Amino acid sequence: MPAPSGAHDVELYQWACHHAGAEPTRWQTVPGDAGMRRYHRLHFDTQTRVLMDARAEPGSCAPFAHVAALLRASGVRVPAVLAWESARGWMLLEDLGEQSYLDALRTESADPLIRAALDTLIRWQADSRPGVLPTYDRARLTAELALFPDWYVTHHLGRTLTPGQQKQWDDLACMLVEAALAQPRVFVHRDFMVRNLLVTRPGPGVIDFQDAVEGPVTYDVVSLLRD
Repeated sequence: MPAPSGAHDVELYQWACHHAGAEPTRWQTVPGDAGMRRYHRLHFDTQTRVLMDARAEPGSCAPFAHVAALLRASGVRVPAVLAWESARGWMLLEDLGEQSYLDALRTESADPLIRAALDTLIRWQADSRPGVLPTYDRARLTAELALFPDWYVTHHLGRTLTPGQQKQWDDLACMLVEAALAQPRVFVHRDFMVRNLLVTRPGPGVIDFQDAVEGPVTYDVVSLLRD
């Protein structure tokens, strides 16, 4: 297929071709995550690669590579980083496939998939150690809980909490933060949900892990089972 248009995309395309050692026969834009990152699947004659374009948040490349190394050291299947340019936010990655757990659960039994995911999570948590990842501390937990009234209630629902409702929410949020801080602390993916797990063998492929932190032991389990 022809190279993409636009100065940035042309440079990105040329960079990817250089590091892949060939020009792709197909350039496919794939759904991304909730951040500002864009993803493309590059099809070659005998293989595929995933190209991450994080031009809006180039600082995510180094955390991605760091957490990928931690996960891989624990025996977790993650995309290999084949090339990256931190200043521009570009990464060329191994392609672990297109079938997510979210897709697979529509036709397959949940038990073996969820068990494999939990085994993977336990393996990574067992290797947890302090001082390696950012801390999921009180300030960060409080800020993220504030997204509920600020974004969901106000912007999504178009509603405003009454003073009484706001007080109820503040009390509940305080209780949730205290409960989270009281738990044992482990490595936390933060988005360990079925859309970020890929069907691979022997265990799931894990993606979108660059925002990992050290935090409450139940966080990822709840994300997997409830999100």
